[in-house]
Amino acid sequence: CNPGRHFALPLSILKDIIGGTDAPFIYEKTGTRYKHFLLDEFQDTSVIQWECFKPLLMNSIAEGWYNLIVGDVKQSIYRWRNADWRILGEQVERDMQRVVVNPLLTNWRSAGNIVRFNNKFHSFLAESKGESQLYSDVIQQISPAEKVEGCVDIAFCSKEVYMEHILSSIGSALERGFMYMDMAVIVRTNQEGGMIADFLSRKGIPV
Repeated sequence: CNPGRHFALPLSILKDIIGGTDAPFIYEKTGTRYKHFLLDEFQDTSVIQWECFKPLLMNSIAEGWYNLIVGDVKQSIYRWRNADWRILGEQVERDMQRVVVNPLLTNWRSAGNIVRFNNKFHSFLAESKGESQLYSDVIQQISPAEKVEGCVDIAFCSKEVYMEHILSSIGSALERGFMYMDMAVIVRTNQEGGMIADFLSRKGIPV
């Protein structure tokens, strides 16, 4: 299951029903029907969600079954639905038995220069902010299959030239042989996205 999705039963009620017991009645049928559990996007787990998941996992482990938790603790900084990075970073290993941590060190998604930039930037950021534990696995290897070097260009500009800078970046990418289908403009809000889409459309850029 995905911790980021809502349960039909409010979690606060479910937590009160569980009441810290090892195998509450509400989980009996679930616990006997399912042996293994896969929890994806686990960095989005809140404290209440973990208290609800834990009895199922502990019962599964006690019966000799295997469970898989997948997540990136660094993404917990977004705090989706009260996510707490300490659950994935510390709590799981304290609460569970026979935990094996297997970090995936190769980045299969990003071009070489982007991986190199991220390695340097996040290492610097972690050290300067005292978050070395949170970013302990931040250094990634470049995929051996990656043939595109990629480019990182950081610019701090005023609102007056913000739109023109986006247009200029698109033009630069086109000159390097990229197509519109290769590009995306990532924004913080829907309103900002609408403004940029309107501006680019008026400049003849297909959005």
